[in-house]
Amino acid sequence: MVADPATLQTMLSDHWKDSEVDTRNNISTIHAKTVATLRAANGFKAWWVSVGLIVQVAALLALSTAVALIVATD
Repeated sequence: MVADPATLQTMLSDHWKDSEVDTRNNISTIHAKTVATLRAANGFKAWWVSVGLIVQVAALLALSTAVALIVATD
């Protein structure tokens, strides 16, 4: 979850005069949510890359078997 533009605009207007500690806390919260969301999305993508790799290996084995059968019958 990346901070939406409305939240960022609020930070520039309503929260501009917040103390340094409050500002760091708000920004840290936004960064933590962003990192958590990105990690979840990367995990999803990594799973699909793994599935693609398995399918490609299976296709390579099928092709190798077909070529071996054709060569063996000649």
